[in-house]
Amino acid sequence: MPRAVSLTHRQLEVLELVARGLTNPEIASVLGIGLGTVKKHVTAVIEALDVSNRTEAAGLLAQLELGRCVAASPGQAVAGFGERPLLAVLPFEDLRPGSDSGWLTRGLLSDLTARVGGLRWFPVIQAESLAGGGLVGRGDAIGARYVIEGTILRDADRVVVSVRGRDEATGDNIWARRFEGPAAGLPAMQQEIVTSLVEELEPALLRLEQVRASRREADSAAVWELCKRAEHHLGLETPGGYAQAVELFEQAISIDRTSPSAWSGLALSHGAAIYLGLVDDLRPTAARAREAADVAIDLAPDDFDSRFTMGRCLALSRDDEAAVPVLEAALESDPSSAIAANTLAGALRRQGHAAASIPWYERALHVSPRSPQVYHVHGGLSLAHLSSGDYQSALDHASLAVRGDANDGGGKVLDFYPVVPASLALLGRVDEARAAWQKVDRQRMRHSARFTGARLEALAEGLRIAGWDGRLE
Repeated sequence: MPRAVSLTHRQLEVLELVARGLTNPEIASVLGIGLGTVKKHVTAVIEALDVSNRTEAAGLLAQLELGRCVAASPGQAVAGFGERPLLAVLPFEDLRPGSDSGWLTRGLLSDLTARVGGLRWFPVIQAESLAGGGLVGRGDAIGARYVIEGTILRDADRVVVSVRGRDEATGDNIWARRFEGPAAGLPAMQQEIVTSLVEELEPALLRLEQVRASRREADSAAVWELCKRAEHHLGLETPGGYAQAVELFEQAISIDRTSPSAWSGLALSHGAAIYLGLVDDLRPTAARAREAADVAIDLAPDDFDSRFTMGRCLALSRDDEAAVPVLEAALESDPSSAIAANTLAGALRRQGHAAASIPWYERALHVSPRSPQVYHVHGGLSLAHLSSGDYQSALDHASLAVRGDANDGGGKVLDFYPVVPASLALLGRVDEARAAWQKVDRQRMRHSARFTGARLEALAEGLRIAGWDGRLE
């Protein structure tokens, strides 16, 4: 990830156009600056972002727009176009093609850009070079939130200029004026147009931004509520709860596609469905979990939820080697997360590091001893002790896991009961082990076996003593 950087207003404009595929000469034409100046800005951006080339720099633009990678710099730094919406001045349309009014449209465009560029809150670019590509009237082609456009009608005696400001997101006009006067008075009219636009447009834009801010606040509250409701349903560990959680997280994403919490929650929902055996075909669910986790980590690479989500998805994909460092990094930012500690412990245990996993299981129990899902921790800890040869501790924790499992509301969750007969058998209590083996749900053993780990020979040995024939139903 890039370090914190400080980019100027102009450097961000250059980066925006680089990301949209414009060459240096095209950028020079759009911004009205020299080619040498563009080259200097591109070089400065590459150095500031600590990347190798303009392609890599362009790849970081989305993060800059979210305001994550730009540090405040006195005087002229801009924290990404996401915080200061871009305003584009588009070429005016001459309603009499072939006339000699080209100088007028270019002159008006140049003056407007120069004056509007003084608006405090709105970085401005001139889009004249895009006119030939059929992009006139389309601010989204260069990432603008607002555009200024207009028409000119000139004859021998009179000139009529119509100017409007448009919200690119909605297509609505936010400001419009019509100016008419004698051709001889054109210089004064141009001054009137520029003055009126500058004096009237900024207040109109600021009012719109205030409305957008209030909508964002309302959307943020709605997203928060949807995510919390989804987390509640996910905690039920039932097929219905899983389906409801996915629906609620997807609703949150439809409101705000830049919410890391919503994407993380969606990934964890699909991951839980895999872990708890709530879906028949695991592969598409695993793919959806990973896709959502990728979005979350892209949106908030240093956030605990994003790191944990990615680590959890890697672990559920049985890529434990890759999961361990990601989960360790997540726990550095939130050492009190029981579920992250439990997930890390499971990944370590499945790699054959049972002794190293036990402290992480114990941390999970310490920080969240009364969680409704604490039986997962007891179950994992029973497997770790079984692998380490502490059969009594394995039996104790397996008994606690089974007790919690019995109160899960009937959901088809991971079954730790086989650890009970295995532990009894390895303790030499063979008759009790065989009696306990008769209570094992053979159909759930296949799913549970996916997460016990191939290195747990002690479980298989104990179950064979208790009467298991080595087959999974």
